[in-house]
Amino acid sequence: MRTQPVRRRRLLVYPGFQLALFFVNTVIMTCAFTAVGLLTTFSVSRMRARGTLEAFAPADEFVRFLDFQEQLVYLHLGAALVLAFAFSWVVTLMVSHKMAGPLVRLKRHLEALADHGEAPPLDFREDDYFTEIPPLMNRAVARLKAKGLKSAGKPGGARRSGGSSSRAA
Repeated sequence: MRTQPVRRRRLLVYPGFQLALFFVNTVIMTCAFTAVGLLTTFSVSRMRARGTLEAFAPADEFVRFLDFQEQLVYLHLGAALVLAFAFSWVVTLMVSHKMAGPLVRLKRHLEALADHGEAPPLDFREDDYFTEIPPLMNRAVARLKAKGLKSAGKPGGARRSGGSSSRAA
C-alpha cells in the first residue's frame, strides 16, 4: 500500500463519475429543502387562517410576528441550504476521490499491461476504497507471467493463432 500522500494534479480525477455524484446530491438536497419550504408555507398559511378566524387585523401584533417569523425561517432555510451544499460538495469530493482514484489507477495499470505487456505492481493509498484489489491483481499478473514463461519454453507454446485453422471446413 502507498502510505505517502499523493499531490493532486486535478480537482476531479474521474469527472463523469464525480460530477454525477455532485448532481445527484444537489438534486436530493434541493428536493428536501423545497419540501421543508413548502411545509413551512403551508403551516404559516394555516396560522394566518386561524388568525383571520380569531378576527386579528393585518396590523395586529400576532400577524406582524407571524410575518417576521416566516421571513426568518426562509432566511435560515436559505442559509442552511447554502451551507449544506458547500459541506456536501466537499464531503462528496473527498469520498469520490477515494473511489475514483483507485479506478483511475486500475485503468492505467490495465492499459500499461495491454500496451506493453507489463506494468509496475498496482498500488492504492491506505485510505482508498477497494484496497483488496491490488494484491489480487498483482498475484494474477504474476501468475499469468509465470504461465507465459512456462508455455514459451514448450515447442509451439509461444505461438498461438487466434482464428486460422489448418483443417478444411
